[in-house]
Amino acid sequence: MQYPVSVLVVHFLVTPGSTFNGNVSLSFTGGGSTLTMDVSNITINGSLVITSTASGNIFSVPANTTLTILGDLGDPANNNLSYSLGDGAVLIVTGSVYGKNSNTITGTGGTISAGNLNFTPGDLNCTSGCPW
Repeated sequence: MQYPVSVLVVHFLVTPGSTFNGNVSLSFTGGGSTLTMDVSNITINGSLVITSTASGNIFSVPANTTLTILGDLGDPANNNLSYSLGDGAVLIVTGSVYGKNSNTITGTGGTISAGNLNFTPGDLNCTSGCPW
């Protein structure tokens, strides 16, 4: 599946507490958009590929929401994508979290765990301290 991101909130894939089997691809088609994972406690049994070709795009996991990805998150060619974690948000990625060119993790009170971080060039920028 591939969804161009042009809306602020997407209710997607499954109901709370469910598992989606397969890869999901999302593409930000411009800058300044936010995609909020507005479904509590879901698991994606596959990768969540997010591409962003412009700056100012945000992938958000809201407060008290758990997102588990049994695969990779992001895309090695991402540009300027911010992963935002709300208070009590949990993001679990068993594979790699990818990014390129000024990707950040923002928010307060959330946590992320990943099998690997692959951010090039340079390091991941955690604007509020890295949440792991």
